[in-house]
Amino acid sequence: MVLDKNRVSEALSVFLRLLVKASTGQDPKDKALDKDIRKCLAAGVTREGGVKFLLDELNVSATAPAALAFLATCIKEYGAVKEAASLYRRTVDLEPTSASYALNFSHTLEVCYELDEAVASMRNFCLQPSARGLGRGTQSSAIAPLLEDLPAFSHARGGWFWVDAGNKALVPGGAVGLWGLGAPNESEGGEQRMYSSDELDTLALLCTIVKVLYVGGAVARSAHVAALVEPARQASAQPLHSTLIRNEVAYFCCARQLLEEFPVKWDASATESSKPLYLAGDSHCLTGAWRKVSLRGETRVLTPLLST
Repeated sequence: MVLDKNRVSEALSVFLRLLVKASTGQDPKDKALDKDIRKCLAAGVTREGGVKFLLDELNVSATAPAALAFLATCIKEYGAVKEAASLYRRTVDLEPTSASYALNFSHTLEVCYELDEAVASMRNFCLQPSARGLGRGTQSSAIAPLLEDLPAFSHARGGWFWVDAGNKALVPGGAVGLWGLGAPNESEGGEQRMYSSDELDTLALLCTIVKVLYVGGAVARSAHVAALVEPARQASAQPLHSTLIRNEVAYFCCARQLLEEFPVKWDASATESSKPLYLAGDSHCLTGAWRKVSLRGETRVLTPLLST
């Protein structure tokens, strides 16, 4: 195989031509090879200089966000996550107003636990003049200020939980919850609208902001954003669990319910010297996130490590 001889540039050139043929052609034999080609492309792009070689091969297409996003999706499926993030980064630079590109980029950064860049990217989208407003007055621009001035994220230090001053200063009564900022109850009714595909992607991005902040430990900010996003969720005329953004909405609802009904307690006695105790898994690990536990006589704080 060409890759075995470390001829990365030559291999990627071949894989790209085969990928285009398999994706656009009508020959069933070509389509049957599509997955194998994508796997080979991912293997090639992870080699040293792979992303650069790939962009060099694209030539004029490198300025087309759709082409970059397609390739990022292809290689991400087969483990080239950091390389996919690099392609998505170029995509959002070329088209910063696309909620779809911003959402995919943020999800890729989540997998890499590059939460600082994920928050910065989502904030940049919210600041775009063309960022869509959603139902019941929800505006992306109102969320952007809540994403400013976050300290650097570090899992070793317990994420943002101890270092984000908002977790102490913005929480009355010592509990991080929705503290009166909650959205109207669903039974109260209000404007209902059918969201377009772009609007659904925007809503998914706002839901993802709540998830990332909660998982990262910026719990007070997560609560504030959740209160601003909830009216838009309730305003959807279509059942969101039947749309393509059902996963983002499910995570949002999980975080919001915890914030409202089972708020994290801020304990001044459990200082940042408390070691994190990592809780790895899917959305179920949110339930225990940022709770204080005692292990062998030592105070530990459950720190989530999401696998989805």
